[in-house]
Amino acid sequence: QMMKDNYPDSGWVPVEEREGKKDKIKGKWWTQAPNKTHEAVFPLVSNLRARNEQQYIRFNRFQRLYELGDATVYHESMKSQKIRGFMSRRLHFNLLASCVDTAGSKIAGKKPRPVYMGAKGSWEQGQRAKAMTNFMEGMFQTVGQGQGDERSMYGIGRRVFVGAAVQGIDGAKFYGDYNTGKVHCDKIHMHEIVVDEFEALYGPPKSLHHHVQLPKDVVKGMFPDKKHHANIDKATVVKIDEQQHGPRVEYIDVIESWHLPTNADRSDGLHSICIDCATLVEEKWEKEYY
Repeated sequence: QMMKDNYPDSGWVPVEEREGKKDKIKGKWWTQAPNKTHEAVFPLVSNLRARNEQQYIRFNRFQRLYELGDATVYHESMKSQKIRGFMSRRLHFNLLASCVDTAGSKIAGKKPRPVYMGAKGSWEQGQRAKAMTNFMEGMFQTVGQGQGDERSMYGIGRRVFVGAAVQGIDGAKFYGDYNTGKVHCDKIHMHEIVVDEFEALYGPPKSLHHHVQLPKDVVKGMFPDKKHHANIDKATVVKIDEQQHGPRVEYIDVIESWHLPTNADRSDGLHSICIDCATLVEEKWEKEYY
């Protein structure tokens, strides 16, 4: 069974249930023919989600404990016997949230910053170092999305700290906006990250997938090239509850994938962004990190 019963808020539909396609893995996704990467990525991610379902269940259980939520109500639409009923409504004082919030305020409340040192150089170098420090301070305050503290690197860092304390792991994603030339950072949800746990048994995995659901209009804005718009319009619309994302908004699955180089010549590294019917981005990846 796919994650539709045990993976809350997913909306993910197995590939075999979409237009009669079979959920069959087609070998190494990073060695596919040009513009065919999506045909291997989507079946692989579907398979890995099914294999890692217990991890996603734990993430949601821990999150509901922290939020003092009623898992029975939260998962009623999922009909998941693995999650429903594990919490009691008799719990009135949330000790877990108290401990996590206290640790977050004491540890993640600090505001470290990079400082460029120019004391041993010339006056011009000292001024340049001071300007670079001011620039980094400004970047730390505007690197995120949203308003107020949520937009600063420190606000994002505190949210990541709390998420890691609750779930055991959490993270943030840095990326460049090539239209504006700015660097952005977003806190990510760990149920969006898909990896092969067997591949990560002895260290960091060589492949990582970031699976999100976005409105078609947003994806078109990310890829203004008109040749992609026809494929985006043909992408399978995710079946979701209108109460979650609002009515009359068509969401589609978008998977960003990385494969780190495994050869000395770094020829097999790949970075891609795919929808279920097309490969939107496909480029060599020579870095040793995602």
